[in-house]
Amino acid sequence: MPRRVSLFIWLFGYVATMVALLFGLRVAQRRVIASMSDPEKIAAWRAWAEETRQPPQSDQPVARRPVKSDEPPSLVLMRDHFLAVQGVTITIGSFLFGFLCFLGYGIWQQRDHPAGLRRDDR
Repeated sequence: MPRRVSLFIWLFGYVATMVALLFGLRVAQRRVIASMSDPEKIAAWRAWAEETRQPPQSDQPVARRPVKSDEPPSLVLMRDHFLAVQGVTITIGSFLFGFLCFLGYGIWQQRDHPAGLRRDDR
């Protein structure tokens, strides 16, 4: 296969993978915001947060740290810090894709050269 065609296939695979990652992340964001924006869930979170602010009872083995946020962390993350989540996703996804390409290229080269011999060694 010509080198340009191979490069185009890898580039297309990379772009398709990143688009799929971002699409899945966007779907997750919508679901989290829709479910956690419910007033009942926010009220339940605030009730639990208030419970953590109470002084520890004698039967508790460890004192809890009080919760500082008035909203669930998943809602804050997906609503207010979504750009950072996308950046980390693209960074880690790119690294993993590059690593898999590196492995795939090595495997492909081994297929052409049995027993690990280079063309120069024959």
